[in-house]
Amino acid sequence: MQLFIMFLKKIDVLDELILKFNTHNIKGGTVVDAFGFGQSLAEMEDFPYFRLIRKYVNENNQENTKLILMAIKNDDVKKAFEISKEVIGELNKPNSAVIITLPISYYEGIME
Repeated sequence: MQLFIMFLKKIDVLDELILKFNTHNIKGGTVVDAFGFGQSLAEMEDFPYFRLIRKYVNENNQENTKLILMAIKNDDVKKAFEISKEVIGELNKPNSAVIITLPISYYEGIME
């Protein structure tokens, strides 16, 4: 098993991506809103320098990154990457996505 982790910046393709994963029997993921440290710091009152950029950060990050987490079979990792690139486009372009996988050495619970 692998933990498939995607930081999706191109969020307008989220629905299409989930549907494609589903049609290829890659299911059971979690989608979470995510944002960077800079945005968090800009919202803190204790950091005066970041308050100066608050307006810029908030205006340009109205739509946050989506964090997609899926526990998938080792055999499905290549297919998940192929689907991702098909829907998102090249991952080496700005504002697309970053994907990593990590091995899952142990789990308990239903994984179907």
